[in-house]
Amino acid sequence: MRSRLPEFLPARPRPSAFALVLGTVSIAVAGWTAYEFLTLRSLGNAVEAARSEAAQWKRQLAAQRSAQRAAGPGADIVRRQAQPMMPVLGWLERTWSEDVSYARIDIDANARSQRLELETRNEAALLALIDALAATPGVRSASLVRQQRGSDDEAGGHGGIEATIQLRWEEPSP
Repeated sequence: MRSRLPEFLPARPRPSAFALVLGTVSIAVAGWTAYEFLTLRSLGNAVEAARSEAAQWKRQLAAQRSAQRAAGPGADIVRRQAQPMMPVLGWLERTWSEDVSYARIDIDANARSQRLELETRNEAALLALIDALAATPGVRSASLVRQQRGSDDEAGGHGGIEATIQLRWEEPSP
């Protein structure tokens, strides 16, 4: 029989199961931390890119606004303001009635709209005026914006109707 040779190296203790589990968990946490770090860095880069893009858009918008201010009013606005208002006021002459009294006429040539504040004796006169204005050639829409019955004391026992009509008209043909 052969005799065993003496072993002069000290015996290594075997790693315990707890140490193996702890090592595995620490490696997993280190991997997760690295992944989150890379994700945050990519998000930070995206935020910086968005900020620089927004700053570029703001600079372009500011340049456009300053160019518009330097150019003055647009050619379209100047053209609209140069057109005569006679046809617009002519609509009111054609739809005139003894039952209607115009209190205020606001004309906005740029927006192609006209606001009429008026008083009528009764609802029938108001509706007839709206229908007549809507049927006028060149008027795109005539709408009743506000209607309120006046007090009976003002009109001698018969309260009139205060109303506001909004007209929109089409561009005149050249």
